[in-house]
Amino acid sequence: MALLKIWGRWRRLLAFLGNGEVARIFIMTLDQLEMGCSAKVLKLGGEPGVRRRLMEMGITMGVRVEAVRRAPLGDPLDVKVRGYHLSLRRDEAASVEVEAVPTTGSIR
Repeated sequence: MALLKIWGRWRRLLAFLGNGEVARIFIMTLDQLEMGCSAKVLKLGGEPGVRRRLMEMGITMGVRVEAVRRAPLGDPLDVKVRGYHLSLRRDEAASVEVEAVPTTGSIR
Protein backbone atom coordinates (compact mmCIF):
# COMPACT_ATOMS: atom_id res chain seq x y z
CA MET A 1 0.00 0.00 0.00
CA ALA A 2 1.52 3.34 -1.05
CA LEU A 3 1.51 6.03 1.62
CA LEU A 4 0.84 9.68 0.89
CA LYS A 5 2.49 12.73 2.39
CA ILE A 6 -0.21 14.19 4.61
CA TRP A 7 -0.09 17.32 6.74
CA GLY A 8 -2.29 18.28 9.66
CA ARG A 9 -3.94 16.19 12.30
CA TRP A 10 -4.84 12.64 11.34
CA ARG A 11 -5.55 9.33 12.94
CA ARG A 12 -3.59 6.23 12.06
CA LEU A 13 -5.37 2.90 12.09
CA LEU A 14 -3.99 -0.52 11.31
CA ALA A 15 -5.79 -2.76 8.83
CA PHE A 16 -4.99 -6.44 8.96
CA LEU A 17 -4.80 -7.86 5.45
CA GLY A 18 -5.68 -11.45 4.61
CA ASN A 19 -2.06 -12.45 3.92
CA GLY A 20 -0.86 -11.52 7.40
CA GLU A 21 0.42 -8.05 6.45
CA VAL A 22 -0.58 -4.89 8.24
CA ALA A 23 -1.45 -1.69 6.38
CA ARG A 24 -1.73 1.81 7.83
CA ILE A 25 -4.91 3.72 7.09
CA PHE A 26 -4.87 7.49 7.47
CA ILE A 27 -8.17 9.05 8.51
CA MET A 28 -8.63 12.83 8.51
CA THR A 29 -11.16 15.44 7.51
CA LEU A 30 -11.45 16.82 3.99
CA ASP A 31 -10.08 20.24 4.97
CA GLN A 32 -6.84 18.55 6.15
CA LEU A 33 -6.19 16.75 2.86
CA GLU A 34 -3.04 17.90 1.04
CA MET A 35 -3.59 19.53 -2.37
CA GLY A 36 -3.41 17.00 -5.21
CA CYS A 37 -4.18 14.03 -2.95
CA SER A 38 -7.22 11.80 -3.27
CA ALA A 39 -9.36 10.32 -0.53
CA LYS A 40 -12.43 8.15 -0.02
CA VAL A 41 -15.33 9.58 1.99
CA LEU A 42 -15.97 7.57 5.15
CA LYS A 43 -18.47 9.66 7.10
CA LEU A 44 -20.48 12.87 6.85
CA GLY A 45 -20.86 14.83 10.05
CA GLY A 46 -22.13 18.22 11.10
CA GLU A 47 -25.63 19.63 11.16
CA PRO A 48 -28.38 17.65 9.38
CA GLY A 49 -28.88 20.47 6.86
CA VAL A 50 -25.18 20.51 5.97
CA ARG A 51 -25.11 16.71 5.60
CA ARG A 52 -28.12 16.78 3.29
CA ARG A 53 -26.61 19.57 1.18
CA LEU A 54 -23.30 17.70 0.83
CA MET A 55 -25.11 14.54 -0.25
CA GLU A 56 -27.16 16.51 -2.80
CA MET A 57 -23.89 17.83 -4.26
CA GLY A 58 -22.57 14.28 -4.71
CA ILE A 59 -20.44 13.78 -1.60
CA THR A 60 -21.65 10.44 -0.27
CA MET A 61 -19.97 7.62 1.61
CA GLY A 62 -17.47 5.70 -0.51
CA VAL A 63 -17.02 8.33 -3.23
CA ARG A 64 -13.48 9.46 -4.13
CA VAL A 65 -12.63 13.15 -3.83
CA GLU A 66 -9.49 15.04 -4.79
CA ALA A 67 -8.29 18.28 -3.19
CA VAL A 68 -7.51 20.53 -6.17
CA ARG A 69 -6.75 23.97 -4.74
CA ARG A 70 -7.35 26.30 -1.84
CA ALA A 71 -8.08 30.02 -1.93
CA PRO A 72 -5.22 32.31 -0.82
CA LEU A 73 -6.77 32.87 2.62
CA GLY A 74 -7.63 29.17 3.00
CA ASP A 75 -11.37 29.41 2.39
CA PRO A 76 -13.02 28.03 0.19
CA LEU A 77 -11.54 24.69 -0.82
CA ASP A 78 -11.91 23.39 -4.40
CA VAL A 79 -12.45 19.62 -4.58
CA LYS A 80 -13.07 17.33 -7.53
CA VAL A 81 -15.88 14.87 -6.96
CA ARG A 82 -17.61 12.65 -9.55
CA GLY A 83 -15.88 14.49 -12.41
CA TYR A 84 -16.76 18.07 -11.49
CA HIS A 85 -15.26 20.79 -9.31
CA LEU A 86 -17.01 21.81 -6.11
CA SER A 87 -16.14 24.69 -3.78
CA LEU A 88 -16.66 24.03 -0.09
CA ARG A 89 -16.29 26.26 2.94
CA ARG A 90 -13.64 25.16 5.41
CA ASP A 91 -16.22 24.27 8.09
CA GLU A 92 -18.23 22.21 5.58
CA ALA A 93 -15.08 20.33 4.52
CA ALA A 94 -14.22 19.76 8.18
CA SER A 95 -17.45 17.78 8.62
CA VAL A 96 -16.41 15.21 5.97
CA GLU A 97 -14.23 12.38 7.33
CA VAL A 98 -12.02 10.80 4.63
CA GLU A 99 -9.42 8.07 4.21
CA ALA A 100 -6.37 8.98 2.10
CA VAL A 101 -5.87 6.74 -0.94
CA PRO A 102 -3.00 6.59 -3.45
CA THR A 103 -3.47 8.88 -6.46
CA THR A 104 -3.52 6.95 -9.74
CA GLY A 105 -4.31 9.61 -12.32
CA SER A 106 -7.51 11.57 -12.63
CA ILE A 107 -10.63 10.40 -10.86
CA ARG A 108 -14.03 10.14 -12.50
